[in-house]
Amino acid sequence: MSWKLARLAVGLLFIALSPPVAADDVRYFGNTTTSTFGNAGVIRFNQLCNAAFPTTGARICTSEEIVRNGGALPAADSNGVDQWVHPTITSTFTTGTLAVDFSGRQATPANLSCNGWSSAVSTVTGLVITSSNNQGTISGQFNLSTCNLSRNVACCARIVP
Repeated sequence: MSWKLARLAVGLLFIALSPPVAADDVRYFGNTTTSTFGNAGVIRFNQLCNAAFPTTGARICTSEEIVRNGGALPAADSNGVDQWVHPTITSTFTTGTLAVDFSGRQATPANLSCNGWSSAVSTVTGLVITSSNNQGTISGQFNLSTCNLSRNVACCARIVP
């Protein structure tokens, strides 16, 4: 029995000493060339990012990753200027009806993520990053876009030293 405990202790020590993957270790790689509606789901978003950037482990960016790694703004996608971004909810109001995303955007949790990335209707919204405004100026604003619009996905991956 003691060898099992020793193995467990070594495993826990390894986990404790392993550096966590921080948002600062993740970078924006680009956007998918394939667009999708807001009901595609996180797994599909990740698959699209993997296909766009093979061997990188790319997946949908979170709002926190984009904010913390400023400077590399997503380029305008082929369907407009917005790309789906996964929200990072930092808090909720005391009523529990509104959530605050890391970007500062406030909405119901369902309206930050197309109802858990399961809705493609015009009455529900999801978080997007706006690469440029209608004059072509880079803006980098986070907005809410209706889930019935097809958008590319902002893709991030961990930087391997």
